[in-house]
Amino acid sequence: MTATDHHTTLMLSFAGATVPDDVEGTIRRHDIAGVTLFRPNNYRNPEQLEALTSALQASRSGELPLLVAIDQEGGQLHAFGDPATRWAGNMALGAVDDTDLTRRVGAAMGRELRAVGVNVDYAPVADLATNPDNPATGARSFGEDPELVARHVGAMVEGLQSAGVAATMKHFPGKGDSSVDSHHAMPVIHHDRDHLETHEFLPFRAAIDAGVKVAMTGHFALPALTGSPTLPCTLAGEANTGLLRDEMGFDGVLITDALDMKALEQGALQVVDIIAAIRSGVDLLLLTADVEQQDRATGGLELALSRRLIDERRLAEARRRIHDLRRWVSGHPQPPLDVVGCPSHEQLNATLAERSITLVRNDRDLLPLSASADDAILVVETEPAILTPADTSDHERPRLGEELGRLMPQDVDRVVLSHDPDDREISTVLSRAERSDTVVIATAAATLAPGQVALVDAVGAVNDRVVVVAMRTPWDLTRFDDIDTYLCAWSVNPASARAAARAIAGLAPITGRLPVTLGRHERGSGVSIP
Repeated sequence: MTATDHHTTLMLSFAGATVPDDVEGTIRRHDIAGVTLFRPNNYRNPEQLEALTSALQASRSGELPLLVAIDQEGGQLHAFGDPATRWAGNMALGAVDDTDLTRRVGAAMGRELRAVGVNVDYAPVADLATNPDNPATGARSFGEDPELVARHVGAMVEGLQSAGVAATMKHFPGKGDSSVDSHHAMPVIHHDRDHLETHEFLPFRAAIDAGVKVAMTGHFALPALTGSPTLPCTLAGEANTGLLRDEMGFDGVLITDALDMKALEQGALQVVDIIAAIRSGVDLLLLTADVEQQDRATGGLELALSRRLIDERRLAEARRRIHDLRRWVSGHPQPPLDVVGCPSHEQLNATLAERSITLVRNDRDLLPLSASADDAILVVETEPAILTPADTSDHERPRLGEELGRLMPQDVDRVVLSHDPDDREISTVLSRAERSDTVVIATAAATLAPGQVALVDAVGAVNDRVVVVAMRTPWDLTRFDDIDTYLCAWSVNPASARAAARAIAGLAPITGRLPVTLGRHERGSGVSIP
């Protein structure tokens, strides 16, 4: 193993709840940087995950700990299931706009990660939520305003890193204004350099000011920066060395987004992109569990070194940054496992969820709902669904009606439909909606599910007392603008459903403010109910 062993640049991945023999052998033989764990591949419960990370660390060849990374953003992307805290997410934090709360949430999230042996979090998202048609960003962002997002990105970085977990600002240099999901194709963003400086770049500068340890590249083209509509920023020296290193002064570790995303070449040609990424200034390659992909990366890098396509000084520079990061994570203790989902964290999440509830419209004063036992309430919900691979929403179940039923004195009728209901499903609820005094409809990204829009329109045609609760992204309102009562809950997670039910029942004040523009409703607006 030489000082510039190319294995140093690899973040491996694998499928399984325990360490496979071949992965253990690779870790023992080579000074790899670390491992990325994914919920579907590697998570069963906190005890199993802590045992897995301990086994990984026991396999390493050197003294410095491996980097063990995971995607724990909160909101729609959770690395853990029960009993870990399922945080309300970034846009909920943006709706509260309290950086101290964001910092506290980041610290609590970091403690849970560190307790199971994770020392790198691929969070926070620093992208702006400026495009309602962006299928991948949505409520993963703190909001649309660059200064608001910058404040909360910096606070989240500080919170995570106070717990000994390296934060990762992503997706550099900012892909929020895309209408294409880079998991499936390459987005092209056409803003000019002046716009980028005053918008997309601001949150990343704030993260650097906060001492962020890791940056993740985005697989999208930015012609104003690179001069090319076909070159992903992941492979562009203008982005990774010129902008990030030279202009912004970032000296932490730069990692690619996952290499299985279709914005990059797949198959045999991918070795060219791998070499281009390292040459452009990338330090770490985020590999998936695909063994062929891993073989392409290791074989391609080895051949590129022998053919002098990669300067050994470039790998030595990457090795130095990676070792600095591994040394930093080694200096923090591991909390006890019982912090995962502990009562204080659940209470903090409940506070976030409750303070984030945002009432956009209450034109007919339907909220809070009448507590009269004679009033009939119908709650219609749709099943959560995965809308992008960076999504764990399908692990949750609809629970707004259940929560509201616990709080109201009258019986609450409840119907659950598929995520994108068809005409037949919708017709089954109309007679019940017509007989109800009030209908509460919980939508979840209706902008991407036409059946949800049809549902709201059909119910509105038979009952004029309709309350719509957006359980995920706020832009659903733009698809049914004549709704008089509209509430944003920001996530399908349990705490958000509970907080929305309490707000509807008049048991909690409503104080959240829109972190995005929503049709005629400006950012920062909202209706308060004490």
